[in-house]
Amino acid sequence: MSLRSPLMIKLPNSNKGKIVKELVQNIDIYPTVLDVLGIDKPKNITLHGHSLTPLLNKDKVNWENVAYTCAVGNYGLVTDRYRFTKLKDGGYHLFDLKKDPYEWNNLAGNIKYKKRIQEFEAKLETVVWNTPK
Repeated sequence: MSLRSPLMIKLPNSNKGKIVKELVQNIDIYPTVLDVLGIDKPKNITLHGHSLTPLLNKDKVNWENVAYTCAVGNYGLVTDRYRFTKLKDGGYHLFDLKKDPYEWNNLAGNIKYKKRIQEFEAKLETVVWNTPK
């Protein structure tokens, strides 16, 4: 999967590694740094990410487990199972990452996945996208 990248965080007073299975995004780094340093978020800034410290501390947390993508007018999301992209020309890409990790078989045309596509489209509508003015 082309959007995966390693992320390592060294917390103060920790000397043991932890593997976090939840999906996280680069927009979660800034809130995490603020949290670890004990700094309140500036009032005039809207953060779209979430602090990762509950995951790192193994706290019980309700984590969305979705990463959002945007490139050249195409918007999408990735879950632990699927990659979905709504193309700017109106088309769709849907891949089952468990059965097809190399994303060879676009399932978007399969009627079996119509409800899943509608669910993912609705989720994309809830995202605040940074778009050029």
